[in-house]
Amino acid sequence: MSDYNKELSELYRRTVQIVLQLPARIDEGGDVYFEHPHLGELCISLDGSKPEWMDLAWMINRVETHAPVDLLRICNNVNLTPWPAVLTVDESNLIVSASVALFVAAEGRMPDEALVRAVLGQAMSVLEEAIEAFEVEIQKLDSSPTA
Repeated sequence: MSDYNKELSELYRRTVQIVLQLPARIDEGGDVYFEHPHLGELCISLDGSKPEWMDLAWMINRVETHAPVDLLRICNNVNLTPWPAVLTVDESNLIVSASVALFVAAEGRMPDEALVRAVLGQAMSVLEEAIEAFEVEIQKLDSSPTA
């Protein structure tokens, strides 16, 4: 097992279970994974050396169904919204990611669990809105006469 901040990972695992009411697990690197009923697997990426930082992320694979240029255009359009969510495309394997990255404490400090509980639901809502906007744009592309 790699060296990570167990206290930090446990804080996020508990928070997911309490706020989102979903079971969560900690992987060997200290990241927290959980299964959302509509979105599938999500991850809260953590860095033990930067406990103030969290990155809530979701990935979808569109390898066989959409061209990179279409995925990039859709992600860029969604990124123009005022939400703090960011969609990206890894062109090497056509994986689209949506993430919300936040500072939840002062530099080098452990976040307050009450604060993490207060912002996790909001971060999840913003992520869901961005994913929904992405899916709407994919459906439009799929239903266009040139698709």
